[in-house]
Amino acid sequence: MPKGQTFLDEPVTEEEIRHLRVVITDANDDNEFLTVSIDTFRSRYQDASCIIQPGEHPFIKHTSFVNYRYAKVISFAKIFNGLRNHIFLRKEDVSEELLKKIQEGAKRTKYLSREHKIWFELF
Repeated sequence: MPKGQTFLDEPVTEEEIRHLRVVITDANDDNEFLTVSIDTFRSRYQDASCIIQPGEHPFIKHTSFVNYRYAKVISFAKIFNGLRNHIFLRKEDVSEELLKKIQEGAKRTKYLSREHKIWFELF
């Protein structure tokens, strides 16, 4: 699974909407990837480390932000099986430019946990 791929994650509850999740790293030795969630930007109090405008990705219809607070490490097997079983829904890859913007925001944000920031020693 190359970095830049995207999918809609599974909602935790029936009322919850799915969020676009982006793979932003290569796999580690355990074949896991760091992924981040994209959410609609509604308030100046949200993390503005990486704002995404409509048109930067086909799925984005409103001004959005990368919600680094909800970054997740997900295994290749979980992503593969989630896509195969339609738990996750595949979406278009992000452009190389948008991927770099998201990665740079991850390095700047104060909302990405220390354990997740270590992943950026990979690039």
